[in-house]
Amino acid sequence: MLFVVIGTGIAGAVLVAGELVSGGAGQAGEIGHIRMRPDGPACGCGRAGCLETLASARAVAAAYTARTGRAVRGAAEVVAALDTDADARAVWAEAVGALADGLLVTQAVLASRRVVLGGGLAAAGAALLEPLDAALRERATVSGARAEAGRAGGTAGVVVRRSPPGSRSSRPRAAADGGPRSAEGRRSAEGPR
Repeated sequence: MLFVVIGTGIAGAVLVAGELVSGGAGQAGEIGHIRMRPDGPACGCGRAGCLETLASARAVAAAYTARTGRAVRGAAEVVAALDTDADARAVWAEAVGALADGLLVTQAVLASRRVVLGGGLAAAGAALLEPLDAALRERATVSGARAEAGRAGGTAGVVVRRSPPGSRSSRPRAAADGGPRSAEGRRSAEGPR
């Protein structure tokens, strides 16, 4: 299983048979520094275009500010504006696309049975899950992942599971768990930080 935390950055952990795999350098699962877009934003690691510079909560807020000239305090403000702001939708689509690409890279390498997403950005619920599902379906080149909403320890998340060989669903699928929506179905400003 790969556990990915998406907050101000993006971090991960690999578990096999319930045991943490740290790898030779102790950084197994560090998907935040997979270089996704070589011409992308500078990363704190010294490279450009790392996944966390494109798909973390900090990256969403920075991309929105760069695109519009209007500063936001965090990704939650961008998510809250998705229904009314074309710039917010464009920034969100780019971030979700990069996240899908990163998850598909890990799926191709690890062939994990599960990828669990957590952290502040995962709290966006359906606002994240629905476009992530579409991007995973569109971009998947290897049989494998199916995404589902999940809850672990009170933290909203997404579970991406590898479909069994020969199953009817060889493409990724996501299901929303309600996330940060009100009872009336509106997105809540509470969510990604």
